[in-house]
Amino acid sequence: MITHETHAEFLSNYIAEHIPLSRAMGFEVRAVSETGIELFVPLAPNINHRDSAFGGSISAAGIMAGWGLLHHNCRMRGFRPTLVVQESTTRYLKPILEDFLVTVKPIEPAAWQKFFRTLEARRKARLRVTSVIQSAGVTLAEQDGTFVAMLREPSPS
Repeated sequence: MITHETHAEFLSNYIAEHIPLSRAMGFEVRAVSETGIELFVPLAPNINHRDSAFGGSISAAGIMAGWGLLHHNCRMRGFRPTLVVQESTTRYLKPILEDFLVTVKPIEPAAWQKFFRTLEARRKARLRVTSVIQSAGVTLAEQDGTFVAMLREPSPS
């Protein structure tokens, strides 16, 4: 059976299968390309006792956006590394009172090139990614993450 799944659908399904928390959050990858990603996150499953978005959900959504963009770009270049977040900091600027979107600030082409050169040469590379959390066009939080990609050692023949 041939499927005609888009990159965004593939990534949404992959994350839902491999990161169970994402299913509880109800998020959706709306778009993904080599240069960006957009996640939609509904407020209802991510609400706190103050009727605003739970800080942990905001942070997790920012991490998933950065992780998702790296996963997509690695996959498009034929790499299948283990991807992990090494460091993460979230700045909460204003309460989030409705559904929100998460995007990633543009990453310079030179940074991508260095990342993939290093990954190929050393089998391990790091990339810093900043996710922007917005609602109604207003930035409400930012999440900085350093992600590490590690290629598995080839199996001995």
